[in-house]
Amino acid sequence: MLCSAPCDGPCFKPKGYDEKGDIQNWPEFDCANTPHWIGQRWEGYGYPPPSQQAWNDRYSARQYNGLDFMALYNTYMLNFPQEQTPFYNPDRPEPTATGHLLGEAKIEGPTTLCPGASGSYLLKKTNADPVTLQEITWESSSNISLSSTTNNPTTATALAGQSPSYIGARFKEQTQKQQFYNGVGQQTEGFYAYVGLPELQWIPPQSITIEDNCDFSYRKPIITEIPNFLIDLDVDPCLLQYQAEAIRPIGSPEILLPESAFSWAAVNNTNGWNMTGTGRLFDFGDVIPPPHHPCGTVTLTLQIATDCGNVVKSAVVDCTPCQNMGRQILITPNPANNQISVRITQGQTQDFASTDPNGVRIRIYPSGGGAYTLLDSYLYSNGQTFNTSSIPNGLYTVTATASDLPIIQTNLAIFR
Repeated sequence: MLCSAPCDGPCFKPKGYDEKGDIQNWPEFDCANTPHWIGQRWEGYGYPPPSQQAWNDRYSARQYNGLDFMALYNTYMLNFPQEQTPFYNPDRPEPTATGHLLGEAKIEGPTTLCPGASGSYLLKKTNADPVTLQEITWESSSNISLSSTTNNPTTATALAGQSPSYIGARFKEQTQKQQFYNGVGQQTEGFYAYVGLPELQWIPPQSITIEDNCDFSYRKPIITEIPNFLIDLDVDPCLLQYQAEAIRPIGSPEILLPESAFSWAAVNNTNGWNMTGTGRLFDFGDVIPPPHHPCGTVTLTLQIATDCGNVVKSAVVDCTPCQNMGRQILITPNPANNQISVRITQGQTQDFASTDPNGVRIRIYPSGGGAYTLLDSYLYSNGQTFNTSSIPNGLYTVTATASDLPIIQTNLAIFR
């Protein structure tokens, strides 16, 4: 209902109000009287009948509030405080703190203009109704020149790189809204007429409309320089967590780039293990050896491909294993055959009960080295059994970790 409100506000003046003309019980309005928004909000027609009243008495006798936009808006905000965002018409761009409406969907044109490049930008109508765009005024950041500030479309040229950069437009949108009388859409009467033919033609009823004007202001962010990114590390050896993310510096506007634009490479400087990946988030745990093997450092390289050039960043990560906290893994039987029972203890005799809702992560690696995992499962209660029938004979390292359990390890022998 909020979306359907006329741009000129609730209609409460009947036709002829300014001329002090006669009025009816349900008057004809001279403004857009969208259903649900007129209610009883008009002035006039009191008691006694109009013919026995002075004009001022008649026009001041009925002044009801009807539906009020701000009252409904406040009701919406009180009922949906968790939204934390202003109400907006979903068919139109969302308001921003700058007082402009974002224009990615309404200002059509390239989102990137490298210095010296030009692009055509077209202002689109905001809704599907027949509309006319009037009084268009284009604007831009100081580093972008416009071929015209009034034509639609206009051509923009980036003179230099600058952040932030934008192209904006202010304009008036004119629509024709159907008039209503007592809640019924008004139409002209149908009639017969000669329309270039010797026989009469039936001209069907046409909707009676009135003009509604809306003012808009859009702004489309434009990338005009090679964007800066940083590598944000999320490393916790005790949780076997090794992740990196490409982020923008604090205070910098967000830039939308496809996941394929981010290319990663990780190299373990001790054992030479390496891997690659794409996307903003990169998990490089596959180059980290089991805890009992030396790790040293890992070098990360990030390359970001943009229309204005490539960004290359690097970081060196210390992957020293986590130290245990007096807890240990007890495995029975050991040597094992096709099944093992796992128990976590602390203080040699007391069972350790993890509070991690995901359980304790149990992993089995070859003791002779290698990045692959032969078993990766979770322990939810001490004494839980695990199937090891698929693991060949040999010596293995077993690790356990949880949010409240720094990584611990022990040895396991499989013999059949």
